[in-house]
Amino acid sequence: MVAENPYVIPTRLRADLSRGQNIALGIGVVFILLTLIQLFLDPDQFYRSWMVGFLFAFGAGLGSLALLMLQYMTGGGWGMLVRRQLEAGSRTLPYLTVLFIPILFGLGHLYEWTDAARVQANPILREKSAYLNVTWWIIRTIIVFTIWNVYSFVLNRLSAREEQTGDISISKRLMGWSGIGLLIYVLSLTCAGVDWVMSMNATWFSTIFGLILLATQGLTIVSTVIITTTFLMREPPLQGVVQKRHLHDLGKLLFMFTLFWTYVSFSQLLIIWAGNLPKEITWYVDRMNGGWGFVATLLLFFQWMLPFLILLSQDIKKNPKTIRFMAMWIIVIRLVDMIWLVEPNFRNGNVYHGWSDLTAAIGFGGLWVGIYLQQLKRRPLLAANAPDFKRYLEYVPAK
Repeated sequence: MVAENPYVIPTRLRADLSRGQNIALGIGVVFILLTLIQLFLDPDQFYRSWMVGFLFAFGAGLGSLALLMLQYMTGGGWGMLVRRQLEAGSRTLPYLTVLFIPILFGLGHLYEWTDAARVQANPILREKSAYLNVTWWIIRTIIVFTIWNVYSFVLNRLSAREEQTGDISISKRLMGWSGIGLLIYVLSLTCAGVDWVMSMNATWFSTIFGLILLATQGLTIVSTVIITTTFLMREPPLQGVVQKRHLHDLGKLLFMFTLFWTYVSFSQLLIIWAGNLPKEITWYVDRMNGGWGFVATLLLFFQWMLPFLILLSQDIKKNPKTIRFMAMWIIVIRLVDMIWLVEPNFRNGNVYHGWSDLTAAIGFGGLWVGIYLQQLKRRPLLAANAPDFKRYLEYVPAK
């Protein structure tokens, strides 16, 4: 007989989560409606902003699934604390799938390869036309969304069964699904990154771009679970359960993804710049001239240097307020990075001073947070029936 899970969300905390859910959804709806105004003022900019907002929220949704599979695969103790949060985040993927649909109506506003005249006039686009065409782009998009949603459904269903039955053999099935899933995740994310983002400048190419998106998703979701954990730890049932060492583990994970993002981003720049590749280097020229060069400098200092120096400190990683501040900071910088990836494709070196990128990001972010909190309430906050769960909570690191 399976014992009752002591980490079921109590009534008071459930009410707080519901209040936060309603506020987030309200903010999301208002700012999405504001973004829709741009559809009538400047359709080109509307679809670019919609893509920016989608990618901003999508990083947390798909990143949840990826980090969840990594935890199942490795059995890392850091994941025991946030498994339920990652499951809730992965269950937002069906909603993100629906929010992607408007992009299908605006392909001509985002991708020059949808224009037959431009394709015929550009030899590079003609060579890529067998891959970059509307039919196959939509087919590939349907395939990757189907894969991600199926994986989210299967992993959440197995986890729920483990919670109900306490059957430890389910953990082996979760590990098996996750091992294959991580490989599929990297390949499918690379495919989506090429189609959705890279093909905005169809003459540009990078073999490492998928890993850059992977790093950004890792930063987004680790920051999200740190923020969630530091708020939930103030009240039962996590009050007194979450210790400084748990926050330290999550802080180290955030530090790792910061270094990984820096490594792959610099590697891409170094290879293209040192190789003096004329087709590829124009992508950076657009992002380093004019006002975009200032944005690139901000990313250098505030996405890499500042987090790197601050997260070196154990005390900062163990302090709920300081590690939460760093997580919030990184999420804000994630938005700047998404704008820097998308907008220069259309601006010819000129920084866009509009408003719809911001309203779309806030709108998508609000909707995602609201759905995430709604999903988080559905299950106990900790997976008490998971293997090694008690051992992880009782573990005291050697001094």
